Amino acid sequence: MKVLIVDDSATIRRMHQNSLKVFEPVEVLQAQDGEEALAQLDSVGGVDLILTDLDIPRMNGLDFIRRVTSHERFGRIPVIVITASSEKMKVIEAIKAGARNFLVKPYSPEALRERVSQVLSSPREESGAGRSTQRGGKGSQEETP
Repeated sequence: MKVLIVDDSATIRRMHQNSLKVFEPVEVLQAQDGEEALAQLDSVGGVDLILTDLDIPRMNGLDFIRRVTSHERFGRIPVIVITASSEKMKVIEAIKAGARNFLVKPYSPEALRERVSQVLSSPREESGAGRSTQRGGKGSQEETP
């Protein structure tokens, strides 16, 4: 599995990567903003999952999600939003933009692994927008079963 992690914090990217080790073999690509992430998608290819923050520089997370989900080559890659923002409207916008699931930071590694498993096991939509309603509650780690 190849995962692209998009967050402006190297520490957060490393935490996400460590949480994904259970999915071995896993190859992790990292980007600190939306523009770098799009360049990685374009040059590397074969990405199976994207984890992104909403508050990233140069191209915010919502714009990044919209660009990915509307792109001919990348539109079917599932996106999970992991953000410190618990603003309900931002989360709704992210889902409308095409995110398939979300988590609010701080989260437990188990919560991230659960979201990844849910997204990877659910069928992808033909439109590539990935507008699944399966969000695991409001996204906080307290709500994971």
